[in-house]
Amino acid sequence: MFYELIYTRCKKGLDILRDGRPIESEGYKVYSCSPEIYENKDITDNGLLLNAAQFRQSYVDFYESEDKSKVFMDDAYLYYAPDFGNNFLVNFHPVRFNPDIEANYSNKPGNFINQILIGNFENYYAWQFFRDSEIWYAQQKEEPYYYSTDPQPLKPIDIIFSGNYYNYDKIRDFISSGNRAELLKRAAAFIISQYGLNYPERKYLLIQDISSENIELWVAAIECAFSPRMSSGLPFA
Repeated sequence: MFYELIYTRCKKGLDILRDGRPIESEGYKVYSCSPEIYENKDITDNGLLLNAAQFRQSYVDFYESEDKSKVFMDDAYLYYAPDFGNNFLVNFHPVRFNPDIEANYSNKPGNFINQILIGNFENYYAWQFFRDSEIWYAQQKEEPYYYSTDPQPLKPIDIIFSGNYYNYDKIRDFISSGNRAELLKRAAAFIISQYGLNYPERKYLLIQDISSENIELWVAAIECAFSPRMSSGLPFA
C-alpha cells in the first residue's frame, strides 16, 4: 500500500504541515495527496517530504528552439530513505512550455510536476517504478487541468507493475555488454564499504553515462545486487 502526493503550480491546494488546510492562491504547492499523510504523523517525515516535493531539478525550457530534443530533459527520480517514517520515491517531470495555451493564469516556462509515492519499499526495487505511465499519471494531465480542476483526496493504492519498460532481461543485457559486469562488482563493493563507516564519513557513488536510460539501468543493476529489503535502504537521485 502506497500513499501519494502531487506538487505543482496550481490554483488550489493544501498544506500538509497544517493538517491539510486549504490553500487558495495561485502558485506552487501540494495540489493533492492521500489524507493519511497529514492525518497520521507517523507515516513519514512531512517536513522532509515537503522539501523534496518543492525541489526543482535544474533545466531550461528553450521553447523557441527548433530542435526540441537537445534542449529538454527526461524525468528524474529521487529516492529517500529517511531515519523516521516510510521511504518515498519522487518522479520529477519538467513541463514543456506551450505559449499557445489560452490560460487565465500566469503561463510561463519552467513549470514542473513532482509526483511522490510514500510507503514500504522492502518488497520492491525502486527501478520497477521507473517510466511506468500507469503509476506516474499526474504528468499526463495538461497544465490548465491543475488550475481548472479542484483537487480531490488521493486514495492509497496497491502497485501493479506494467513491466513495459524495464525488466530483469533488459538489465541483464545491459550489464553483460562492455566492461559493465566488473564495474557493477566495484560499485556494489563500494556501497557496502560505505555502510561500514559512520554517517558523516560516507561518500556518494557518482554515475555518469551517455543517457538517462543508461543511468537508470545502472541504478537498477546496483539495486539487483542486493535483496529488495536491503536495496530499500539505498537512497539515490
